[in-house]
Amino acid sequence: MAAELSGSATPPPSPLEEAPLDATSHGQITIFSLDGCMHCRRVKATLESKEWPYREISLSLYPTAKNAMLKLSDRLTVPQIFFNAAHIGGASELHALDDEGELDAMYAAMAGTAPPTSILFAMPTMAPAVPSAAPALTEPPICIAGECSSYSAVLARLTGSGGGAAAATGARTLEILDRKLRLRTHRKCFSGAHLVDVLLTLWPALSSRAEAAQVGSMLFDSQMFAHVSLDRGFVDDFDVLYRLQADAEPLVLNSWRVWGDRVDADPLAMLNRCRVQLKTIISRHISAEGRVVYDAVAEDADFAAFEEAVCEVQTVNLPMLADDVRLAFCLNLYNLCIMHAFAKVGSPETTLGRMSFFNRVSYTVGGLCFSLTELESGVIRANRAAPFTFSAPFRASDPRRATSLPVCDARIHFALNCGAASCPPIKVFSAVAVQEELRIVALAFCEQESNVSIDVERRTVRLSQIFNWYAVDFGGSQRECLKRISGWLRGTKKEELVQLLCDGRKKKKVKVIYVVYDWSTNAAPGGSVFGGGAKGEKRGACAIS
Repeated sequence: MAAELSGSATPPPSPLEEAPLDATSHGQITIFSLDGCMHCRRVKATLESKEWPYREISLSLYPTAKNAMLKLSDRLTVPQIFFNAAHIGGASELHALDDEGELDAMYAAMAGTAPPTSILFAMPTMAPAVPSAAPALTEPPICIAGECSSYSAVLARLTGSGGGAAAATGARTLEILDRKLRLRTHRKCFSGAHLVDVLLTLWPALSSRAEAAQVGSMLFDSQMFAHVSLDRGFVDDFDVLYRLQADAEPLVLNSWRVWGDRVDADPLAMLNRCRVQLKTIISRHISAEGRVVYDAVAEDADFAAFEEAVCEVQTVNLPMLADDVRLAFCLNLYNLCIMHAFAKVGSPETTLGRMSFFNRVSYTVGGLCFSLTELESGVIRANRAAPFTFSAPFRASDPRRATSLPVCDARIHFALNCGAASCPPIKVFSAVAVQEELRIVALAFCEQESNVSIDVERRTVRLSQIFNWYAVDFGGSQRECLKRISGWLRGTKKEELVQLLCDGRKKKKVKVIYVVYDWSTNAAPGGSVFGGGAKGEKRGACAIS
């Protein structure tokens, strides 16, 4: 088991972790870890139970130590454990050795040895990093009858969500329903007159209906809601219907509100804060079987705060980002979108459901709307046709064409996680090291027997369907694909594939079999299933101004 590389600083390590290392007795155990990583805690608990001192290098406190860990282990996950210079692996490997009775023998063999001399094992000498805080919000509060609150607090009070005062007292709140008007049904809406009634109930200091109607106009101008046909201002009338911005485009996941606050100059840091928010919520809703109860995630008291925070992605200007920054940002955004979508609109369970899911579930980035397919194939794959399609996602006249990366790096397929069991595990990518990180995820993916397996005797190579669906990214032909895969292998496996390819030049064919893709997800049984969206939804409209 392993954890992805991210996290925040925590209190100083325990005295046992700081125990002095005797250069003449038992060498050095080194653990590269992250604060908040449960697998790291398990490893440390095991070592502490044996009273074995160790050196912990926290990547939360010393982020630059990640480079040392990568060079030593060629892995992106934590913990990574070393007995002197010998790489043990992660938590799973250490506990397997312990279960087999080999760990004690390995530690005993370190007796009389000195710690490794490489600087890569040295404790960083710089001051511990201070977690970057989000820039202060600058949006002015919304003031009603002398009472000032944030946008989210006012919305929560109006809707009775989040356990606010209205919900606690049973006060009247907005009744958001599907309503018929002039032979047409409008989904999830309310009338202007009903809003005025609710304002008068929740803010009794309002002196008149006319004053409450002025507040309604102010909220309308703040883009908290809009007319169902987008063609009228606010009117105190039971026959004029409005819809909250949060309900306007359910398939545009980050449309909970129109972002009207400051814009973080570091889009990757902003996105990582959103990811940590969502991961924290998800961690509270894991079933006994280790599956995620996504319906409970969506109902969590903190989910609305995440939904508001991720609206800042609306402001990111992709064409202005340097190529590696754009690549890392879009990889992380895609992986975040999948988790967000499973919670908000459900996970797909059929082939048609998956087609609809990837083509309709969207995010707004820089005022432009991108489906998951468009984000992957239009931006990350440098505007190449998606599998089973014949044309590129963006035409030359499409403003989104400027967001496309200049080249398609096939290694991105080892970085994108579509939520299926056969997908690569989720990693967090950084702008400064994304190329090295892609190298490592390529090695990790191709070394897995479930993704690449070689039978020399039968001259057969079994490959993940990813190499089939995206064959054009891996060189087009099977032989070219195998040559590229050989560059992401090591040791005996690499030698076997190279030998097959060399024999192939002598007209000894290599048979390639693509294994069945496992589309099962980590969603707990009985949860919401993606149904394609509400009838009449304006896919791609991205009503964000």
